[in-house]
Amino acid sequence: MASIGGKPHPGRCESIGGGTALAKTGIHTFDALHVASSIAGNAALFIATDDRLLKRVRHLKEIKALFPADALAFLQDWYEH
Repeated sequence: MASIGGKPHPGRCESIGGGTALAKTGIHTFDALHVASSIAGNAALFIATDDRLLKRVRHLKEIKALFPADALAFLQDWYEH
């Protein structure tokens, strides 16, 4: 388990491990770490403008990946209902 400031931090390990696994699917390393960090942080949405990245991430069950305009529409619909 990794530590931050001397305290155990399992999320960091999850991010690195998840990022490594995503990078093996062809996603660039830093993009993979970004996505994995979002998943480890329990983010509801992953918002990006990189269509290539979004195409590779949309199949993931752990997080919903959207373009900014689509995310706004999703959030507006969520708020209204």
